[in-house]
Formats: sequence, C-alpha cells, structure tokens
Amino acid sequence: MTNREAAIEWFSMLKKKFVKTEYEGYLDLAISALEKQEQDRWIPVTDRLPEKDCKCRVTEGDFKSVIDCCWNNHKKQFEVWSYYHVDYVPITNVTAWKSIEEPYTEEKA
Repeated sequence: MTNREAAIEWFSMLKKKFVKTEYEGYLDLAISALEKQEQDRWIPVTDRLPEKDCKCRVTEGDFKSVIDCCWNNHKKQFEVWSYYHVDYVPITNVTAWKSIEEPYTEEKA
C-alpha cells in the first residue's frame, strides 16, 4: 500500500467517524486530491498490472520510450494498433504504466 492509499483510507475512516461535520468538505477535497495523484502516477509492472481493459501510457525497455496503447485484460498484455499489420500488436518489455484519462469533450447543456 502506498502512502497515498494509506492517507485515502485514513481520511475515509475519519469521514465515516465524523459524519456531517464542518470538516466533511475538507475531507472530501483531501480524498479527491489524493485519488487523483494516485491515478496519475507511474506503476511498475512488477507492482501490478491493470485490472480491466483500459487506455494506457507505457514506458518500454532501456530506451525509456513512452507509448500510448491499450491493456487487453483477456490476453493480459499491452497492445498498440498497427496499420501495417491491421491488428493489435503486443508491446514487450514494458517497465511501467499509467492510466490515460478520456480526452476532453464539451459538455452539452
């Protein structure tokens, strides 16, 4: 468990213990900020892999190149679309990954 995960757990426990206090909004802000930081960090593949299909950014091999790709949970591999092969190609030698948020889309009122 990372320090951020421990802090999120601690703030969540405080929020449950002191329900509806003047500090509830502050606890929500702290939890939200820590969750965002935890989501944006690089995760070594030796620590864990994604738990479901998602868009990812990976660091590959000794060159430390950064590649945007997808995690295929069924095949348990990172894949990138290849127009040449007209298929998804596995990426090997991945050292770390992080989730990519969905791109901005304008909200319609």
